[in-house]
Amino acid sequence: GPLTLYLLLPVRPSPHLQVVGVTLRSLIQSVDEILPSLHRLRRADQQMRLAQQNSITSVKEESQRQMLTAAHTLALDSKNLLDAVDQDRVRANFAEPRPDSPGPEGPEE
Repeated sequence: GPLTLYLLLPVRPSPHLQVVGVTLRSLIQSVDEILPSLHRLRRADQQMRLAQQNSITSVKEESQRQMLTAAHTLALDSKNLLDAVDQDRVRANFAEPRPDSPGPEGPEE
């Protein structure tokens, strides 16, 4: 019938449709060429974020170590200062020596 004849005739798309088709094919080809680069870029971004997180963690851990070292030094210096003040008070007869601390003469041997 007439429908069969219509399907067998070559169809020529309009020039606008041809331009759209060529443009779409070109765009698809461009996307296919760019995709591997985008994937590599995404992987690099993830690796940089991970490195940044690890860096922050490392800096944080180093900072905590330094703070603990400073706190330990401060505690020891404070103890030594208090011991010196206690010994001076004993020497000046303002206080009695503590049984657990060395006397003004120094540690007993």
